[in-house]
Amino acid sequence: MRRLATPIVAACLAAASFANAQTSATGTASRAPALTGAEQINLQQGAQGGGAPSRVATISDLGAVLLGASGTNLSGSACTGGDDTDEINAALAKGGLVALPGRTCIISGTLNVTQSSTHLVGKGVGGTFIRCVGSSGADCIRIGGQSKQVYNTTIEGVYVVAPSRVGGACIDIDGAANLLISRFALGPCFNSVSDTWSNNVVLEHFVIQGVKGDYGLLWTSPANDTRRSDVLILNDGVINALYSGADGLILDGMVQTLRLNGVSILGARHALWVRNTARSTSHFPAFVFANDLEVDGATLVSVQIDGGAEFHFTNSDLSNTSGSPGQGGADTDCFIVNPDLGASVTRNIFVTGGRVGNCQQRAMNINARDVHITGVNVHSASKEGRSAYPQVELGPNAVDIDVTGGKIAYEFGDPANASYGVVVDPGATNVALTGINFSGNLQGEVLNQTRGSVNITGGIGHDNAPMPIYLGQRNSDPTSPQPGTCYHNTLSSHGRCWTGASWVQIY
Repeated sequence: MRRLATPIVAACLAAASFANAQTSATGTASRAPALTGAEQINLQQGAQGGGAPSRVATISDLGAVLLGASGTNLSGSACTGGDDTDEINAALAKGGLVALPGRTCIISGTLNVTQSSTHLVGKGVGGTFIRCVGSSGADCIRIGGQSKQVYNTTIEGVYVVAPSRVGGACIDIDGAANLLISRFALGPCFNSVSDTWSNNVVLEHFVIQGVKGDYGLLWTSPANDTRRSDVLILNDGVINALYSGADGLILDGMVQTLRLNGVSILGARHALWVRNTARSTSHFPAFVFANDLEVDGATLVSVQIDGGAEFHFTNSDLSNTSGSPGQGGADTDCFIVNPDLGASVTRNIFVTGGRVGNCQQRAMNINARDVHITGVNVHSASKEGRSAYPQVELGPNAVDIDVTGGKIAYEFGDPANASYGVVVDPGATNVALTGINFSGNLQGEVLNQTRGSVNITGGIGHDNAPMPIYLGQRNSDPTSPQPGTCYHNTLSSHGRCWTGASWVQIY
């Protein structure tokens, strides 16, 4: 059983080690002297393998050299115990490089980034702390908040906390383009990151934890073209709600192109939740590319897609980890896709490689069109009780479903609880199940209850032999069947179908 603490501890230790390495040469109490021209050349050559720099550079040095930014120096009394809101805001209002010292900066209000080409740079998450105080609902850092977007902005090397605030976010993005937030940590915060209008935003090398409010990261825009958001990239980070009841990552409205690379979402209610609350037919979330996404300890659902199009999950491990310490065991399905009929018509979902499961109900509950599942280990469903749920259920609006290879079966080391590998509900159609290992499900491999087209080819059943037929297998007639329900009776070796009035033998 996986533990939530492991990735967080590793991430924090790595961040602290990075910060200590940065501050060891110059100390954390004073700003490093400016680099001379010769030192700048040496620093650049060292970065390119052309020789060692003449002294160890800090993040502030890197900001000045690599970004080529002029900036505003803070006073020597900055971040020494008083309220630093006004002084830092005055520096931010001028744009350019604002280098924070390796101390704790006290913020009673909100730091406002309103100028393009502003670079707020600290000395690492172990060196520069931004502590937002007071019990208001104000944001800690706001980027934008104007009628036009702020361009080419950087935030780097800071640890932001807001332990007593009762609203807002630690970082609020409201009108930003070409924004890079790197090597940072957040939390505790009420909400961690809110992004409501942006283009080309990258968050990388981050730790978000201790979410006290509603979400770790909310990416949302109105369901129109006035303030749409395009391209949000998350690289190498963790969002940990710490079982607070908050959601992890939420998408809603006209937000398109989310890329997740090496991201963990832990201890959240919904780890990833895609919504179309406006019920828009044309302005909805689309183009999600998740590579190496880990979900652990979801207290309700790991992934829920309520609308949108084009979702790609590759080599991801999605687990409610139901019943683990702190998780609570009150979760439902692990992976849910709802149809959003009359609006976005949820479609084009690809799940390739990885694992999905470890949940109270279904590992995958698919009720949309054009879903393609390839080489996935689907396992450990129905922890609520033996035969209570199948591993996978294809709902009445499931159309053009292709499941190829992989395993939809008992998982070694876990109890065998799932009723069937796949249940196909009445109304589902154009379903192809090819070459799947169905071993260890209690009642059968596939229960086909639809009159639509279903093709089951190859695969492995209970007895580790190729499946001999294209029907679900049972040893007795099911109760309350839908008209058109057919199955293979394992006792009589006959196929039987329910007409709506009686059972008939078809072979």
